[in-house]
Amino acid sequence: MASVNSIEWFKNNLLRDGLSRPNRYLVRFYPQNPGPPEMEYQPENVTLPGRSFVSVQEQYWGSPRTLPVSNVYDNNVVMTFPLSGNLAERTYFEKWMSAMVDTCNYAQGFEKSGVGLSPTVVIQTTNTSGDPTSTYSLIEAYPSNIFPMNMGQQMMNDYSRLQVQFTYTTYRYEEGVHTGGRDECQGDPTTP
Repeated sequence: MASVNSIEWFKNNLLRDGLSRPNRYLVRFYPQNPGPPEMEYQPENVTLPGRSFVSVQEQYWGSPRTLPVSNVYDNNVVMTFPLSGNLAERTYFEKWMSAMVDTCNYAQGFEKSGVGLSPTVVIQTTNTSGDPTSTYSLIEAYPSNIFPMNMGQQMMNDYSRLQVQFTYTTYRYEEGVHTGGRDECQGDPTTP
């Protein structure tokens, strides 16, 4: 058997399936009613969600040890979108945010929008053949921040970009394709 530090191990284990490419992903949006329709998109940039543990230290005898007791989710994902000539992407997220909190009377639509355990943003990574390799289903996700856009006369050879931050409560990770199915904690259907 080849050593982990050998070229043979690298070829047999890492190169067999190919290396993951950071430009192979797809994002699906499932805003709840009221709101804009479902959309599939490939933003220029996307951050994958992260998590860690809340831990406590215990020591009954010997050296103290740290034990995980709860999950902590980063709760924010930022995506960058190229903007089409009619700013359709900006309009999409503006409508979604207006459905969450009305811009005229400030009525809150989050609770009545049906946002619950259903994933509202699904990020899927793919291999070079386009086959799904992992799926991140963001639960109770919504656009929480449309970042200011820069415009300028000196930018005539560039194109406009839109950065949107999404906030979520938790996420589910699945290897391969998103199957929907049942939420493992609640038993509720979560098919977007």
